[in-house]
Formats: sequence, C-alpha cells, structure tokens
Amino acid sequence: MDYLITAYPTMYRRYLVEDVNTIEEAWDKYYAELPDPIEEEFMGDDGDVEIELLTPELRSVYGLGEE
Repeated sequence: MDYLITAYPTMYRRYLVEDVNTIEEAWDKYYAELPDPIEEEFMGDDGDVEIELLTPELRSVYGLGEE
C-alpha cells in the first residue's frame, strides 16, 4: 500500500510513502527516510498533519499515474 502524508505547520508539504503495509509502517518510513522530518512540536491535533491511503482517485488528482 502507498500513503500520502500532508504536513503544513509552516510550509505546505506532501510526501508519498510507498510499499508499506500499515499506517504505522508509513509513519516509521517517513521518519526513517527524511533527512529532517517536520518537528513533532508543530504537529498538533488541529489538522497540521494528515495521512491517507493513496487511492486511484488521489493518484489522478496528484498526477501520480498508475504503475
């Protein structure tokens, strides 16, 4: 499965996390592979970060295409 992580504490960013089986694995890969991930202090419960399963519709919206 693939997930999109959207973060916008100070600057809007979207990350594609590929080839994981769960949301937890997606978060682990996000933190392991980014050289300087968004600081957790900026991630609150007010919608600063979202994670969503990458569906065919989202692939189309973001121009990711089918593989």
